[in-house]
Amino acid sequence: MYYSYEVTTPTKIESVDSYERRIDEIIYGQMNNVIRKERFMSPFFWLFAILFIPLSVVYLIICICEIITDTVLLPLFCVPYVRIIPFIVSSIIWGIGVAIGIFALVPLTYDIKHKIKNDQIVDDSFKEQSGDTRKKSDSQLIDIDEEATKALREAAIVKNIDIAQNLYNHYCVGAHFYDDMGLLHDEYLTILTNFENAYGKNFFYLNSTHLAMGSAMRKCLATSLYYLFELDDIQFSKSRIVEALSQIILTESLKNSSFFDSSSWFEVRLTIIGKLKELLQ
Repeated sequence: MYYSYEVTTPTKIESVDSYERRIDEIIYGQMNNVIRKERFMSPFFWLFAILFIPLSVVYLIICICEIITDTVLLPLFCVPYVRIIPFIVSSIIWGIGVAIGIFALVPLTYDIKHKIKNDQIVDDSFKEQSGDTRKKSDSQLIDIDEEATKALREAAIVKNIDIAQNLYNHYCVGAHFYDDMGLLHDEYLTILTNFENAYGKNFFYLNSTHLAMGSAMRKCLATSLYYLFELDDIQFSKSRIVEALSQIILTESLKNSSFFDSSSWFEVRLTIIGKLKELLQ
């Protein structure tokens, strides 16, 4: 078995606007995650409730402390160079919260959907338009949004296709890439679409502080490795293998020297299979 977690990167406070965004993240993201119904629907949560509930209370207290700290230190956040001091203080509090959140099984990623809705509120002049004009404008906005989303999605797919081709060439099986390219394209499309549905298209593609895109790209890379090293003959399901591969990729990316550096397809495949068995059994 293996356990992995991801943490949404907090907005860096540099102005009143970014301060407001950060406070929203704490209230509607971090603190709201404590009372998400998914937590209370888990039998595992209630089995160890005597531990998780007190830790959740501590997590909420730490969130409140961060709100107070960011509010008191807001003037310093707005001063270049000086803002490093309150940033360090706030980061320490946030880091303690993350540590507590992990042990309290509080989800550490969040999607501030209310911010997206607020950003879509139209001004008074738009409200004064006639019904037909308003419908036309709404349609144009939707069309533009869909076109931009399509372009961003295709750019992400093309990037992953290029990465996959380089990997196939690196392991001297470049001829097989063209056999798998169509399948990889469809797999990437499915992965990105699932993330779009989970986080919202605009938030997923345009929020640079969110880790969802990194997770999606890592999952695409794991899918490439699944087909590249022909891992379909392993006894575990494809979805479990891809998730485990994503964890392996993350772990290896933090090392100065990785087994992926080898150009031997057979050697790397054996290593991957060994690590998969360690993680999945």
